[in-house]
Amino acid sequence: MEEILLLILVVFLFMTTRKSGFVDTEILGQNWQVLQGLDFSDGAMKNIIHQTRPQCAQQCMATPGCVGFSRPAMSPDVLGLCSLKSQRGSSKPSPDTETYFL
Repeated sequence: MEEILLLILVVFLFMTTRKSGFVDTEILGQNWQVLQGLDFSDGAMKNIIHQTRPQCAQQCMATPGCVGFSRPAMSPDVLGLCSLKSQRGSSKPSPDTETYFL
């Protein structure tokens, strides 16, 4: 019985912490909203190659006008293409992409 109650609690907490498909995460002391499976091409600012997720976040925070970034959905420490964003704009499906917004 205790295992069932614990499972129900875990499911409840998971469902109540998600916001409209966004998951909140902290990177370098900043709270970011993460949208998985979508890319926002309207606000593309610049692409930076060979970046980890924390490096992408750092690049965005250091770039005036940057509100987020997209990168391949993989381990945070794996190097990948980082696309800085100036706005959310319209989105397009991109199953292997994670987009992060401040």
